Amino acid sequence: MPYEFDIQAHEDHIRVEVSGARKAGHEVTDAIQTGRQISDTCREHGITKLLLIFEMTGRLPAIEAYEIFSDPSAFGWTRDIKVALVDMNPESKEDSLFSETVAVNRAYNTRVFEDERDAREWLLNP
Repeated sequence: MPYEFDIQAHEDHIRVEVSGARKAGHEVTDAIQTGRQISDTCREHGITKLLLIFEMTGRLPAIEAYEIFSDPSAFGWTRDIKVALVDMNPESKEDSLFSETVAVNRAYNTRVFEDERDAREWLLNP
């Protein structure tokens, strides 16, 4: 597995901490592989609210971000999944914001946050 992650199923959401180093040339396949496992957990629990805490190192180049988030169904995400993402790496914050734009432009309910408290508040409120 390219990244390490800890999945916690709560009554009203799934919380996932993802860590590891992005490797040039592997960003898309690594993201899809990890995303599939996270999506499977959401389906298993019947939960559509997902809180992602990224503690990743390295950048996510725009072309790879576009490829990943232009079709999140490739890793099992459906439009009913609401995703709040907290990117702990200041170096990749702009990458995450670009990813958000790509996903939102395709009608996926996704938003990037500065901190977990704000992300959780947005995620859990209708």
